[in-house]
Amino acid sequence: MTSPVPVQCSCGQRGTAQQFELGRQRLCERCGQQFLLWPADVVAKPSAAAVWHLQVGSHELGPFEPDELRSFVHEGRIAPEMLVRRGTEGPWTPARLVRGLLDAPKPPAAAEAPARVSRRAPAAASPRGGGPGTRARRTPRAHTERHGPARSGLAAQLAKQPAILLGLVVGVLSLVAAGLVLRARAKGDAPPPPPTVVAKTSVPNGPDRSSPASTPPAPVAPVGPVRLSMQQLAKSASPSVAVVQGRRGSGSGFLLAPGLLATNRHVIDDELIANVRLQFPDAEKRLRGSYGVGLRYVDPELDLAFLDIEIDLPPLELAAKHEFSRGAEIAVIGSPGALDGQILQNALARGLLSTQVQVEGQPYWQMDVAVNPGNSGGPVFDEYGKVIGVVTLKDMTKDGLGFCVPLGPLKQALARAKLVEGFEKSQIEARHRLRVIARSLILALRGYDTASGIYLAAMRSAVASGQEASVGLSVAQDSVDELMRRMDGYLLVDVREQAPRLLEDKLLGPTTLKRVERLYKAYSGIRRHVLDPSSKLPDFRKAHDYWRYEARSVEQEFAGTEGIRVESD
Repeated sequence: MTSPVPVQCSCGQRGTAQQFELGRQRLCERCGQQFLLWPADVVAKPSAAAVWHLQVGSHELGPFEPDELRSFVHEGRIAPEMLVRRGTEGPWTPARLVRGLLDAPKPPAAAEAPARVSRRAPAAASPRGGGPGTRARRTPRAHTERHGPARSGLAAQLAKQPAILLGLVVGVLSLVAAGLVLRARAKGDAPPPPPTVVAKTSVPNGPDRSSPASTPPAPVAPVGPVRLSMQQLAKSASPSVAVVQGRRGSGSGFLLAPGLLATNRHVIDDELIANVRLQFPDAEKRLRGSYGVGLRYVDPELDLAFLDIEIDLPPLELAAKHEFSRGAEIAVIGSPGALDGQILQNALARGLLSTQVQVEGQPYWQMDVAVNPGNSGGPVFDEYGKVIGVVTLKDMTKDGLGFCVPLGPLKQALARAKLVEGFEKSQIEARHRLRVIARSLILALRGYDTASGIYLAAMRSAVASGQEASVGLSVAQDSVDELMRRMDGYLLVDVREQAPRLLEDKLLGPTTLKRVERLYKAYSGIRRHVLDPSSKLPDFRKAHDYWRYEARSVEQEFAGTEGIRVESD
């Protein structure tokens, strides 16, 4: 990955950002305001090819070249809170947050052109009798050259605003002036002269004239977050949503910080991290992957896991805050499995927030969204395209009943994950390896114990019918052997290789290593007992009883001391 770049908020708070984040907005941890991510002490200079748009009230004006935009600043036509946008699809940003715009150097006086605000005449004075909806005729090139330079792009578009706006402003100023006169007379003072502002106006097909008028800056209507359609959400968010693929299954995940991906713990619970791969099916082709990962942090209570990944894709944006509201519209992106074994990559679904619940003491939001195996770990979006949760639980007995980790606990877990490094990270990885291998060995113990019980029952049945015990054993082996081999191959991928290495992992501590050693001996012993059974009933029964006790004893020990449990099917 490229080296982080130092950035700084206008309040003085410094931080770092990745190269691909430059030009985006970030929430300042000190002052709580958004600021533009740009190298500290470097003035942003848009490229010549960039175009900008302005938002004036409910109107979008543009496109404008960067030099033209800066000239509007010095003409007083762009206020600090006016919204500007670079390009046709970028985010709207207050002009004060665009570094290098409001403090741009003023152009030379010789290059300055007189600023003109063109407005239509009232309908009654129109020579053609046109109403307010009448479109202004374009000035012929020859006439423009004769009467002066052409109006700027901003002035031409402001000319479309109704004349009633200017009339209202003049009326308000007149009332203010009258109030000042009355107040001065009541005090015996001389009335102050009413304020007079000279505004330059231009009449179509006529020379420019100056007349007393009030021309305050165009009002900027407050603009909140922009709601996204499902198409806009899919286009902007899905490139940063991943398929989390292991050897035993798959799930979903998403980038929520540079180089950091969130998913569910249970998605990787039975996977060695070396076997986990990420793919970004909606990213541009060169960035789709597959990618290897590292384990950064797990939160078992919330069922969250955070994976390190080296990739130049932007993270999704977390909502600044989100209070639960029953019936609020939401959307989820994930990769559920289909009936034929295929994965439906980054499927988009919409629904509603239904209620708040607690599961084992942890808060969750219940969603009226169709989530299925494979959706686990996917992002939950609000109507503005901001992440407000992570899909995590599914009621397998009911359709359309899913749950997600809420925004607040997600942010807390993310903050904790960002602090993990060095030795603590190594310990988390070691505990995950222990969990995966121990769970696999415990499942194998259960399977071999079941097979041993089937063999014992078949041998007893054969003896009871007057046959040799070996006859019953042979019949049982024909039906169980293949099943055992398939189970062994599925549950113990890499376990035979990794379990002996686990016995030498000093990060686990001596007491835990002794438990691992006992577990591995129990697994090896019961496996030999089943794959090479004694054909004599007394000997088989004795070995069966011993390994059954050992298997159940070591499983209870891991559950009680290491917190490693295997749920019953």
